[in-house]
Amino acid sequence: MEQHRVAIGGKIYSLRVAKRMTQEQIQTYTYRVSQASPCELVVIMYDIILDDVKNARMAKNAGNEKQYQEDLSHAVKFVNELMSALDFSQPISFRLMSLYIYVNKMLVKARVSGRWDSLNDVELVIEKLRAGFDGIKDQDT
Repeated sequence: MEQHRVAIGGKIYSLRVAKRMTQEQIQTYTYRVSQASPCELVVIMYDIILDDVKNARMAKNAGNEKQYQEDLSHAVKFVNELMSALDFSQPISFRLMSLYIYVNKMLVKARVSGRWDSLNDVELVIEKLRAGFDGIKDQDT
């Protein structure tokens, strides 16, 4: 894995990128982030969490416990960022916080137990949230 620094919402993040990713793919991803609206940034963060869960499963299947733990830790970092970015003047933020707390709990459970069955719930919640935000991103100004 290689580390790349990307600005999301005014903050700098280190994103792990698989070495098999081409330079063109990295540039496309970086461009996507640089052009994203706030709503699109949330979709990108959901994509990162989903990729981390997928990578954690692959690491676990390969017997790489260290990488499994790192991938889940990375996902937790992005869930925490989503929680910290909520605007509680908007009623939906309280519901999103509940979902993010649940997702965080399932990620921690998967890390501590070493079993990934709770990751199914993570994927289900994040995929539904992603679809919702993806559906309204064009309304974001």
